Amino acid sequence: MPPPPYSDHLQRLCRERLLGCLTDLTQLSAVIKTAEKTQKITGANLDGQLWVSRVVQIIRAFEQDSKHVELLSKLDQDDRGILEYACGTVAWLRNVRPRFVLLV
Repeated sequence: MPPPPYSDHLQRLCRERLLGCLTDLTQLSAVIKTAEKTQKITGANLDGQLWVSRVVQIIRAFEQDSKHVELLSKLDQDDRGILEYACGTVAWLRNVRPRFVLLV
């Protein structure tokens, strides 16, 4: 199998940038208006979905869309473990605050 077109260094930098963006997004607040009240929620987008939940949802969608997306390399055991841990955390958050953790 030929090596991926992007170096390990570039892949690591992209991963770090994604995590950096997610860190920044989880510190921002969004004002969510419902029929009953207005709430300020930290770490959520304007739909009320937590950013960490949205990122996990996107990653899962990419994994399942083999027609349009192909992974450059398979996730190694460590990365797979981190993704599964993130999915577990999102599931836990869904139980704690179900209104704000959508889909996944």
